[in-house]
Amino acid sequence: MTLSNFCKQIFLTVSGVAIVSVVMLAPLIVSAQSNCPPGTPCNSNNNMGAPTAQTLGGGGGNLNYSLISHLKNIGSFSDLLLAILNIFIVLATPIVVLFIIIAGFKYVTARGNANQVGEATRAITYALVGGLLILGAVAIAGIITNVVNSLSS
Repeated sequence: MTLSNFCKQIFLTVSGVAIVSVVMLAPLIVSAQSNCPPGTPCNSNNNMGAPTAQTLGGGGGNLNYSLISHLKNIGSFSDLLLAILNIFIVLATPIVVLFIIIAGFKYVTARGNANQVGEATRAITYALVGGLLILGAVAIAGIITNVVNSLSS
């Protein structure tokens, strides 16, 4: 298996895991939760200061719920962008480390073969450049956010 095929497999695997994770974790971003004590019906007198609860249902019972956002610290698009980039760093750092380890194994197994040493050098160069691009993206986004915030205040 060549390095490019291995990289493609890693990329497809990581992409698949990321997509499945986003789909599985999406309900955590906005969840439905009842603010009423158990066993009592929800009305405007006992919603504990939460936004007005919506009522669904018919027949014998009602389902009361209110939407609560877990994104309370995100007040602007720049905050959202920084949050997404920070999540991306958390996900990409192990991948960069994995590629550096793979390049190290390529150096060890090259045994002086010029072609394999060149391939290992390219692999470690690409891994380091990828890591620097990820860090650079977050740094640039942070700098732009700070400049915009300082100009707007």
